[in-house]
Amino acid sequence: FFEACSARLNPGGRLALRLRSSENLWTPHLIRRTASIHLALKSVFPEVLILPGVTNIVIASHQPIVHDPRVLADRLRERNIHSRLIIPEYINYLYTNDRFYKIKEILAVEEAPVNSDVRPICYQYAIMIWLSKFFPILAAMDLSGAVMSGSRSYWLLLLLCIPALFLLSRRWPSFRRVLLAGMAGFVGMVLETTLILHYQVKSGVLYQDLGILLMVFMLGLTVGSWSIKEMAKRPHCGRFVTRWMGAAMLVGFCLINILIAWQVDAGYQTGLPTVSFMLMVTGALVGGLFGYVSLHRVEDQVKVVSPLYSADLLGGCIGSVIASLVLIPMAGLVNTAGVMAVLSIVALILL
Repeated sequence: FFEACSARLNPGGRLALRLRSSENLWTPHLIRRTASIHLALKSVFPEVLILPGVTNIVIASHQPIVHDPRVLADRLRERNIHSRLIIPEYINYLYTNDRFYKIKEILAVEEAPVNSDVRPICYQYAIMIWLSKFFPILAAMDLSGAVMSGSRSYWLLLLLCIPALFLLSRRWPSFRRVLLAGMAGFVGMVLETTLILHYQVKSGVLYQDLGILLMVFMLGLTVGSWSIKEMAKRPHCGRFVTRWMGAAMLVGFCLINILIAWQVDAGYQTGLPTVSFMLMVTGALVGGLFGYVSLHRVEDQVKVVSPLYSADLLGGCIGSVIASLVLIPMAGLVNTAGVMAVLSIVALILL
């Protein structure tokens, strides 16, 4: 986004934006959110200036920015500009108070991840700032540090636990069925979140088309579940073929994640028709996999639908929280899609 703004600026032009802040006390989340955006601006503009207050004024440019309040005050007088707040004395206060210099010191040493379209880390900080109003303990919690501080062996052990759990579940068919339904909800929700955010990043609009995007996903759920039910009725769709249906849908999850990762990494311009189609395919895979686990080797479907539906909802709930707070902000869109692709292949153990 900042690169697009830079390309539109005339020589000597300025980019200015506002960031809601706190005038006297900066919490760790507020510092990291500001630093992540500051670093993103610095990656495009050599000159970045922040004027502190309840709302921070951020100015960026390719040309030197004047820091001397006397020069700015003289310009205000020369151009005969009259306002109720922006007067020479107020300009002098903005550029000389202790907060102005303190912000420079804080941002110079803060090592926050750079915010970007494909790794929107500031989303995580903004959400944590909002949640800390209701749960004050979150004000001191650093999810980024907690995720990054683990050693490689710790994360390797965590990754090995997933296939181990899948293998262990094969001893209990009912639990394996529930786990597969939960996994479908989890991967489907992460995919849906990734696609909608990718569309927002590339198109610059979201809410006017959000109804369409959610509708096509729900349409895909309907088509997927109905298709599996109809296919299961056919005589040639026996046990062997039905198992391959489940495998085909998991491979489909893997392939669509790889496609998303490629599109995001290549900077492909994704429009509404493309994203809508991919969301419908995602919904069809989720609905199809749910239909598969509720029909495959099931004599009485009524007995299994309730736990499977609960597992699907729980998996989707966990997926939405993990995707928005951890995976997408920390790993980025590309790596998130890659992790989901690997998880889809590992889930073949559950068939």
